[in-house]
Amino acid sequence: TDLLDQYRESEMKESASKAQHCEAEPMYPLTIEERKKVDTFLQQKNLIEKINALLGQSGIAGEETNRIFLFVIALSYKMPEPLHALIQGSSGSGKTRLLRQISDCIPPEKVIRLTRVSDKGFYNYPENYLKNKLLSLEDVDGLGEEATFAFRELQSNGELNSATSIKLDNGQIVSGQKKVNGPIASLACTTQG
Repeated sequence: TDLLDQYRESEMKESASKAQHCEAEPMYPLTIEERKKVDTFLQQKNLIEKINALLGQSGIAGEETNRIFLFVIALSYKMPEPLHALIQGSSGSGKTRLLRQISDCIPPEKVIRLTRVSDKGFYNYPENYLKNKLLSLEDVDGLGEEATFAFRELQSNGELNSATSIKLDNGQIVSGQKKVNGPIASLACTTQG
């Protein structure tokens, strides 16, 4: 029994170590030369127009006003109080394509694209997984009532707190608290008026 307990503890430590490693995000530090280029670019006059032109060159044709507007909202994922946008249009009007093109401009490790979310889906993320991420929902109309509530809470409060049952290492089940931290920026599509 002692050997089995030791083995179980070593397995639990190893899986916890892997989980922490998976949550770590890659860092891409800029070289001094890259930093100078970025600083020079950001200090230009008419910066918004220049960024909008680059968005056009990247393949986001047309939608000149919407693309820069949505890009700025998407970039707000880095801010303490990020922004949110709802792209409304009829079916087949290009809402999802625009959402995908804009979210492709953000580093992939900072974007979570979802086409469907189960009712408890948002509550089951690791504590800091959603923190300072851009959440892209391709069809917000398809969210169930519970998922819609959780999505709105992440938008407005920047976190989810729920009471839940937790199984301890010894097998005992107790009440506990599960927390999922934000804040998130979000882009979502809808056909609703």
